[in-house]
Amino acid sequence: MFKLFKKTSQLSKYLIAIMFAVSTLIPSLVSASEADEMAFEEDLAQQIQDFSQELRPLVSEEVEENALYSPLSYYLALLTLEPGLTGSEKEQLSEVLIPEGMDRDEYVASMASFIREATEGDEPIFDTKTYLLGREDLEWNSTYIEDTKDLATEASSVDFKDVSTYESLNEDIAELTEGLIDPYYSVARIAEMTANDYLQLVMMNLLYFKSNWLNVFNEDLNTDETFYGRDDETVVPMMHLEESIPYLEGDGFQAILLPYRNQANLLIVIPDEAADDESMWEAYQSVLEQEEEINNKTIALTLPKFESSGSFDLTNSLDAFDLSNFKEDLGETDFFTTQEETALSQIHQRVELVLDEEGTSAAAVTEINIETTMAPVEEEPIELKVDRPFAYGIIYKDIPLFEGLIHNISE
Repeated sequence: MFKLFKKTSQLSKYLIAIMFAVSTLIPSLVSASEADEMAFEEDLAQQIQDFSQELRPLVSEEVEENALYSPLSYYLALLTLEPGLTGSEKEQLSEVLIPEGMDRDEYVASMASFIREATEGDEPIFDTKTYLLGREDLEWNSTYIEDTKDLATEASSVDFKDVSTYESLNEDIAELTEGLIDPYYSVARIAEMTANDYLQLVMMNLLYFKSNWLNVFNEDLNTDETFYGRDDETVVPMMHLEESIPYLEGDGFQAILLPYRNQANLLIVIPDEAADDESMWEAYQSVLEQEEEINNKTIALTLPKFESSGSFDLTNSLDAFDLSNFKEDLGETDFFTTQEETALSQIHQRVELVLDEEGTSAAAVTEINIETTMAPVEEEPIELKVDRPFAYGIIYKDIPLFEGLIHNISE
């Protein structure tokens, strides 16, 4: 037996990723519909992996400490953006989101089915919702609402100038994430949002994962041991487990898949020696590409219990996807019944994760802000000054309850 977490001088910061994936055990006989479903899940997994590979370097650049982000939450937010675009902008985003050669409508329909299945049952894989928040004076385009309704969306018209809009969102986010993200909007951020005269549309994806381990850790076996971090050494609670679990030993790294009760897995990839972020991501990707090489082995696992978080701006990730023009002009859009010149002004993501003896909780919020690119036209107010005789009445359903004339008003 061996310890998975070896004592290594200047051990690099440790890498985790929650894999929203189903079991790889496939029956020898499957129906045509089951085969189609498995084929779609393979396409989706590859698409999200390719999408995430573009994000990883940016995330590493954005953070000074531990890196944690949700590629799926960001992907789902962009997937609800795509139906509202037209022309070349729509084609650009479709190339990023839709597997090459696959019909767009069929893919989105399969994605909607995947979301339903993942979020249903006694032990769902995850829970998700995408809020579509439009400026209150605009009317939603019914076609856009129809095209996104099966992607776990909820559309509403809001007053972006009202503090209560963000307080209400904070409550909804806290409820869906079971308090893991609470609050999302700080007082300072609310002040920033309410002061924005150009905000037209906010798309906000919420993604929440919670599951117990298939084999829980015994808290009584916990020990305080040294974690050899990149910057320093710290004494942390270590959990212990000896089980037969999927394991892979590669060139300069070890990896395990620690199963959850809901069929998801925690993938852990640890280098044999100190490594930079790029090398760790390469090892991580190598494991994803060697799924068939992973076999069950009896492992004496020592794993720290920990919490991690991330909050960063993903706006510049558009450059990696060749979508930098979105920051200047989204072209003609179909979100609302009226047209305004708009641009994608900000993409922000907040992520929280807690891992302990029982299992893992993880939550992400991805926020896409769209603004008008010209100052909103303010109507000149019509002046009405009641300073001379007038008629008045108290009306209920067109029935005059009281009526009168004012000729003079005594001092």
